[in-house]
Amino acid sequence: MGAASLGVALTVLPSQPERDVVAPVAAVPALTPQPPSLIAIMSADGAIANFVRTNLTAVNAAAAIPQFAGTLQDTWLNAFYGDKQRLRQFIEHTAEASGLPVDFFLRLLQQESGLDHRAVSRAGAQGVAQFMPATAAERGLVDPFDPFEAIPKAAEFLREQRAAFGSLGLAAAAYNAGPQRVRNWLAGRSSLPQETRAYVAKITGRSADDWRQGGDMIAIAEPVARNGW
Repeated sequence: MGAASLGVALTVLPSQPERDVVAPVAAVPALTPQPPSLIAIMSADGAIANFVRTNLTAVNAAAAIPQFAGTLQDTWLNAFYGDKQRLRQFIEHTAEASGLPVDFFLRLLQQESGLDHRAVSRAGAQGVAQFMPATAAERGLVDPFDPFEAIPKAAEFLREQRAAFGSLGLAAAAYNAGPQRVRNWLAGRSSLPQETRAYVAKITGRSADDWRQGGDMIAIAEPVARNGW
C-alpha cells in the first residue's frame, strides 16, 4: 500500500457525540375543574375555617357580656349537678365508703338542702351540704356549691362526729348545732336547741335523748322516701 493510500487509510473522522433517542411525548389533556377537596375546605381560608371564625367571633363577643357567660355556665352546671340519678349514686357510694348508712346520709342531705347544689340559707350556709363559708375553709372545701366536692366533706365530718359522740344521732346533732354545743349538752352545761332536736328526730326517727342513751345500739327508724328519684 502506497503512502498516499496509507494516509487516506489512517484518516480518522472525528467522532460524533451519541444522542439519546426520546420517544415522542403524548399531548397532556387539559385539567378539568374538580370539586373542592377536604384539604381546601379545611385550609386557613376554607369554608369551614370561615364558618368557625365567624361564629367564634360572635360567641366571644356574646361571652364578653357577664349575663350571657353566667347563663352558659349556670345551664351547664345545672344540667350536670342536677342529674338526680348521678347524684344519688354518688351519695350512696360516698356513704358506703365512709361507713355511713345510705338512708341516714341521704335523709340528712335532703333535710339540709333538698339536694339543691345552689341552696343558700338565711344564715349563709351554702350548697347541697350547707357548709358555712368558715367551716368550708377549715375543712378544705374549695367550692361548697360543687356537690361532688361537698358531699365527701359532709360524710367525713359525720364520720368524725360519730366516732367522737358514739352515735349517728349525735353526729347529726353536731352537724346541725356544732360539736361544741353537743359537748356542752352532754356535759350538762347547756340544753340542746329545739331546732336541733327536731332535726335529729326528722332524720333518724329517734330523739336526741334516745341516741344519747343508746348510742349506735339503736338504729334509724324509717327508710328514706324515694319519691322523685
